[in-house]
Amino acid sequence: MSAVSSVTVVRNSGVVMIKIPPSYLCIELDIEGASGSRPEVALDVVERYRPEALVCGPMFEKENGHGSGYSQYTLARLLYRYLDMRNNINIPSRWPSRGSTISVVGNQAFHYRGDRIEPGATFCIQGYPSMIENSENKSSTVRDLNSTGRACVGIHQDGSVIFATYTGGIRQFSDLLISMGIVSACYLDGGGSTSMFGPDVRLGLRSRRLPSYILAIPPNQSTQPIPAPTTTNIQPPISNTGPFT
Repeated sequence: MSAVSSVTVVRNSGVVMIKIPPSYLCIELDIEGASGSRPEVALDVVERYRPEALVCGPMFEKENGHGSGYSQYTLARLLYRYLDMRNNINIPSRWPSRGSTISVVGNQAFHYRGDRIEPGATFCIQGYPSMIENSENKSSTVRDLNSTGRACVGIHQDGSVIFATYTGGIRQFSDLLISMGIVSACYLDGGGSTSMFGPDVRLGLRSRRLPSYILAIPPNQSTQPIPAPTTTNIQPPISNTGPFT
């Protein structure tokens, strides 16, 4: 069982890390856009779902409009494994041997190479490359000096799942995470796609439009979007501050 019972934030040496009970995890998937619109920026998802935390999903390809940039594409091609039984999402991986996967059974998280998941899992996400395995840094040193936004999902030694961001090389990011108690982690999207939301965390919420986000919503709460605002239920807007904008 996870040692954390709520969403908490830890900061250290440029790393922003959100610790989450594993049972909170779910996926917001919008390949073609909600209600016939287009894939959304993180702020749109935060406003519609009001999660306790959010991080950008794994890397993907633009199916059409590839040359027109992130503001114009209309269809995303997912590459990795997605499973979220709360939202009836079950998408196989196009690259089953790549990276590693975080899966959840009950309130316990597991980490395996490739797209393998724990039997009975109700949630999983596959990321590439694998960054940390059994508290060992598995990140490549290739292009490690590229100082850009990074994002990952992982498992803390206390059993909680973590979302984390950093500006710098992936190997340095992994070293810092290990020093903070992370035993397993896989990479998500990065660069201009880096986005994260949580208590006092607003990173890149207006950056790129992405087809998937990992959310933290307690299991006793609905994962459906909130109703459209009326004169009696208007929610206060979410502010957007921080890097990666």
